[in-house]
Amino acid sequence: MTSEKFIYKRLRFYKFFKNNIFDIKNKHFRSPRSGKITTISQAANILKCSTRTVKNNLKVFQNYEAKEFFTHKGVGNRNALVYNKEYDRKLVEKYIEFDNIGKSDDKTIPFTIHHFLTEHDLEGSESTIRRRLGKYVLGYFARKNTKRNFEKKKSSEITNPMLEKIIKKAFEFKVTKTHLKENLPFGQITEVDGCSNYWLPTSPIIEERDRKATIHGMCDSSGYLLSAKIDWEETNNGYIALFTDVFTNYGAPSEIRGDKRTSFQYRGLQNTKIGQAINSLNINLRCESYGQFKANMERAWGATQPWLPKHLAIKGIRTYKQLFEYINEGDFVKDYNNYFNKQINLSKGNNFRKLFDQEIKAAFVVKESRTVKEGNFFKIDNQYYYPINNKGERVIMSEENKHSTFKIYTDMIEGKMFIKIHNQKYYLKLADYTSDYIERESVLKALESDVNMIIYEQDKIIRMYKSEINKLQSMILNSSDYRLASSLKK
Repeated sequence: MTSEKFIYKRLRFYKFFKNNIFDIKNKHFRSPRSGKITTISQAANILKCSTRTVKNNLKVFQNYEAKEFFTHKGVGNRNALVYNKEYDRKLVEKYIEFDNIGKSDDKTIPFTIHHFLTEHDLEGSESTIRRRLGKYVLGYFARKNTKRNFEKKKSSEITNPMLEKIIKKAFEFKVTKTHLKENLPFGQITEVDGCSNYWLPTSPIIEERDRKATIHGMCDSSGYLLSAKIDWEETNNGYIALFTDVFTNYGAPSEIRGDKRTSFQYRGLQNTKIGQAINSLNINLRCESYGQFKANMERAWGATQPWLPKHLAIKGIRTYKQLFEYINEGDFVKDYNNYFNKQINLSKGNNFRKLFDQEIKAAFVVKESRTVKEGNFFKIDNQYYYPINNKGERVIMSEENKHSTFKIYTDMIEGKMFIKIHNQKYYLKLADYTSDYIERESVLKALESDVNMIIYEQDKIIRMYKSEINKLQSMILNSSDYRLASSLKK
């Protein structure tokens, strides 16, 4: 059933659209009575909403009848039927059974909502269950503000004596440093994550004020920031630069914790390029998508977001070029640790394992299988590449290797790809699939060099005009007139 609040909102839009005709060409509203022109921004101010909301409601008004305009599209959908008060009641009952508060020991750390989710196969995502359960249950690790807000909006829809005891115990439980920071050897557990924000709100360049950038960071279980790298988005290149920096300066930690990004794992398997590199160094990589799993890194970003823009203003950093230099090559990590008094704690020992440069480089060279495509190309990530020799000349493929499968080696540190033939490297160059296969130089090299011909499949243009090339081969090689070669391109 459509709510009265929704109908009231749509009624305001309906009256406005009826009294003002939208001019598609000039993109403004015009009153047929008075002739008054109203822009979309002015309409948003009148209707007290955003311009995007005006456009969305206008689209519905133009494409549907009046009855459908006042009907919410979410009525009767699956989420409205499944996630209701009865669902919440069952969820709370399972939570009460799981807590077993009568036998719990005050000296032990209480369970978290994540423990509750892993024990039960519940319908719905983790964020949905956390949000719905949070209306009735207060977690033990909640901060003062969360407890205060919970007390204000405390719901009486679900009442149970055991639930009241859980809430009371949660209020009495105090979060200590031992709960927040595991007292482990340095390098036993490291946490990695990215943080995106508007870091330059005071930039003189307007475009830079409205642009986000992502800082990739890694910290120890004590909260000490090991390294940080910045990029425009949370990318593989940002994490690769982060890992190589940590492995070079500190070594290999025993365990790395991150979220379930496809950079680290895909469909539960750590067969991604970065996942393979970390596992090849005998580092335990664990991925979970809840905040407490990497609480120190999350807490570090919570402190960095309000602090860094002010810190940049004090240091006179006002452009992204200066910001990238400061974080990637400057003293950002040192300034962060000094400001928040983060220090390396070696009282429990050092679990970082020293790595040599050759080990790090070898780990970040991963291989994958690819088949030779039509026209001497390898298709990788929807782009086409062809091999070149040491002189930068294209290597032509032989007919006998048609549709063969080869190992493509990706050097993630240098950002290059290559293949190996008889222990010789041939780097891959990004190609334009529509034009690179008809280069005259490639045709001539293929004709005059038997060495290149036995390496790979024949070039597409050679295969297309094989009979003509056999007839004109001697003429092209011995003649100074290259008009024949241009005729091949037609």
